[in-house]
Amino acid sequence: YDVVLEDGTRVWLNADSRLKYPVVFPGNERRVILEGEAYFEVAKDTNRPFWVETGVQSLRVLGTAFNVYAYPDEADIYTTLVHGSVAVSVEKQGNEQILVPGEQAVCHVDRGNFTVKKVDVQQNLEQIMLKLARWYNVMVFFQNEGAKAIEFKGNLPKYSNFKSILQVIEKSSNVKFDVQGQTVVVSI
Repeated sequence: YDVVLEDGTRVWLNADSRLKYPVVFPGNERRVILEGEAYFEVAKDTNRPFWVETGVQSLRVLGTAFNVYAYPDEADIYTTLVHGSVAVSVEKQGNEQILVPGEQAVCHVDRGNFTVKKVDVQQNLEQIMLKLARWYNVMVFFQNEGAKAIEFKGNLPKYSNFKSILQVIEKSSNVKFDVQGQTVVVSI
């Protein structure tokens, strides 16, 4: 699902995800609660910080694009920064750490702490489709060589529905997919 909040922030929700947010953000902050996975493009507003709560983890956002993977039945919460900056904190650890683009914070829910590691947030479509082919046991054919080189930013989580990820790629680019059984034809 693609949601636009009242401040202009865009949020793409993955399957089985919930986002709690007010119709209008009250006061001097913008706060949402996420359960599941979402990709955020936060509208910059220096007077009203944007917060994402995911149970034990809090993210203070400073006008940015990032992905959060926080399903309640999973042991870890993943926050991957594409551009801008976010400050990550957890209840037990107390301190907050600012991520830079290309970093991922892994919040260990049971231990109440987090670690930060470098990740590759930029992939071309050929790399993405190779992963999808492996995950979903499909054959991928490119009609246009140029389509292979199209770059995307963000992480690539495994969706419960194969067509969901294809829809996300189509919405964020000029790529088109033709799916016939276990065969996917990619074109631009």
